[in-house]
Amino acid sequence: VGGPVDGGVLRGFVAERLPEYMVPVAFVSLDSLPLNPNGKLDRRALPAPDFGGVVRGRAPRTEREVVLCGLFAEVLGLEEVGADDSFFDLGGDSIMSIQVAGRARRAGLSVRPRDVFRLRTVEAIAAALDEQGDTPAAAVIEPPGGGVGGVVSAPIVHWLRELGSGVGGFHQSVLVSVPAGVGVGALVGAVQAVVDRHDALRLRLEVSGDGGWGLVVGEVG
Repeated sequence: VGGPVDGGVLRGFVAERLPEYMVPVAFVSLDSLPLNPNGKLDRRALPAPDFGGVVRGRAPRTEREVVLCGLFAEVLGLEEVGADDSFFDLGGDSIMSIQVAGRARRAGLSVRPRDVFRLRTVEAIAAALDEQGDTPAAAVIEPPGGGVGGVVSAPIVHWLRELGSGVGGFHQSVLVSVPAGVGVGALVGAVQAVVDRHDALRLRLEVSGDGGWGLVVGEVG
């Protein structure tokens, strides 16, 4: 593309042709793509997107909004976040939503990752907390069946499905070191406790009869 590019116009152009979850939040203009000695794209040399220009919402009005805006900005690495800015439009993702929820709970606010996914803005999350009342975070009791069932699929899941290359599932793994001498029973018990505590670790992929993909959180245990 020759000449200056208007990010808003470009985003609108892309939004007319791609699903919402595939539309980039920020665009970076480069004179040329950096290449490594082998002539391939040098991804490490690419500049990081600036999500600061996406922030355009109103200032927080209540104490809760002030706290939540601060947490959003802290996790997203931005100087400030508007109360009605979408967390995901500012570059947020599922991992960051967990970080927001954790920091919110330490600040005494009963926010869960799924609240960030569903409500998306500080304004909506603060309003939900107002309806809930002043129940301290530690005293919140999840209703029976809470944390179990279908959840919104992440963009990467949609992308895998649309590859159409016979992908039947996906997984993430991590190597964990344990102290010498730990028995199998203790190790299994510790892992089970972590899986029971964190809903996302019980996610599984389900394929419907028409080939549609869905993510489901299984029961504890």
